Amino acid sequence: MSADTTQKTSSGTTIVERLTQWRAKHFRDIVFAYILAITIGICAGFCAFLLKWMIGKVTGWLTHGTDTASDRWIYFVIPMAGIVLTGIFVRYVVKTDITHGVSKLIVNLKRQIYKIKARILVSPMLASTLTLGFGGSAGSEGPIAYTGAAIGSNLARIFGLSPQLMMIMIGCGAGAGIAGIFKSPVGGFLFTLEVLRLDLTTVSVMPLLIASIT
Repeated sequence: MSADTTQKTSSGTTIVERLTQWRAKHFRDIVFAYILAITIGICAGFCAFLLKWMIGKVTGWLTHGTDTASDRWIYFVIPMAGIVLTGIFVRYVVKTDITHGVSKLIVNLKRQIYKIKARILVSPMLASTLTLGFGGSAGSEGPIAYTGAAIGSNLARIFGLSPQLMMIMIGCGAGAGIAGIFKSPVGGFLFTLEVLRLDLTTVSVMPLLIASIT
């Protein structure tokens, strides 16, 4: 948990504790889960838009003014440079293995590990921008699903939701990220149900559907 969320207030409680108390006082868990699902959907959708925009900007900057007929060698050098930069970024800046994000989500959910580090909110998007912006052969669905899941995990943790609802919020974030990157709410919804294998209950399906549509 980041330092700002654990900082003590004048009354001796942490910011997270005060937010948890406020949420418990004003909202039932399931009602707040629906509200948080909308928030997660907006945040994950914005991240999907931002990721596409950053990839497009990097690609345009690198290929601006090049001639596809005479400068073909550039299209071999640029992807290789992107791979190197991504490796340096992950190894020396992030210092956390962020590859195979969807696989990690599946394993963590099976082990009932619902806490995702706050740095995952940004690092997969930046690494994906370097890889894809430089023309590397990879997909954007893994990074955006991992980022969305991190959004869901951290917001659920900040507001003190139960482990069961925290798991559902992780699914909401992953599904909303997929829905945003492919502009397919149904695809994001089905991705989470099939790949992350959430239980088919009203408590899990409705927030996921709301987040994906949002």
